[in-house]
Amino acid sequence: MRWSQLNKLEYKKLTEKVKASSFTDYRSYLNFIYETIKANNSAYSFIKFTEDLGLGSSNLMYHYLKGKRPLTIKTARKIATALGLMGLERKYFLTQVEYQIAKKNEQRQQSFQKLLETKASCLSGQFDKNQLEFFKHWYHIAIFELLRLEGAKDDPNWIAKQLKPNISAQKAEESLKLLEKLQMISFDESRNRLYPSVTNISTGREIRGLVFKSCHNQMIGLAAKALSSEKATSRDISGVTLSLPTEAWEELKELTSEFRQKLLQLADKHTNKQEIVQVNIQAFSLSEKTTKDLSSQRKDK
Repeated sequence: MRWSQLNKLEYKKLTEKVKASSFTDYRSYLNFIYETIKANNSAYSFIKFTEDLGLGSSNLMYHYLKGKRPLTIKTARKIATALGLMGLERKYFLTQVEYQIAKKNEQRQQSFQKLLETKASCLSGQFDKNQLEFFKHWYHIAIFELLRLEGAKDDPNWIAKQLKPNISAQKAEESLKLLEKLQMISFDESRNRLYPSVTNISTGREIRGLVFKSCHNQMIGLAAKALSSEKATSRDISGVTLSLPTEAWEELKELTSEFRQKLLQLADKHTNKQEIVQVNIQAFSLSEKTTKDLSSQRKDK
């Protein structure tokens, strides 16, 4: 393959091997394409990459991939055409861009749901499709945990009323069927009802990144509603704003990991379980990184 400058046919061959639907972010996908080409030709540059994608002679792709400039839908269509993306792969790539550039939360949610639906169509295995469906709606996880309670029932009407916010009995029934398909619950003769048959929930590589985003988006939304709908005795919402060096991120992640483990130990410690509790842990940057400008500092005399 000629790597110095690629034509549409060569890009099509490359994108047939590297699927856009295997990535959760369009920048990661395009960067992987670029790095794959560069690995075969060290002289390959972002300027050449921009040219090959039909965007003129500039460093534009560098700015797109580094997040310095937002990618527009119009430009995304040009890139998709240059890469030879067609059908579901093209739709998935363009929907990724729509999701990333959406400014309003409602638009982002709509784009994300469209992304999940397109991803489901891209999957070949039914098990992966079922797993994607499991993480698509928050109540599947809640029902799975609800069935662990000793006083629980596998009656859809009972389940529908137990969840907060309530769901329809039809959704509860569909959820039970899905959990059975995923072999996450089965009939327990000693309890005379459906009961969780697995302890941990694992996902396939094909859907891992996307389902985590889906799950977190929903749980964060439920937390926002709980702030006004739940009594203070049944919620604990707090936060802290810190100024930290960049290298402290790893230490912060270690602390949150330890906290999660302690929460799991707390759950294991108690046997008389009576309700389902969701604990969210978020840490994110509120500012751009700053560098110390030594030249502007005055030396003490």
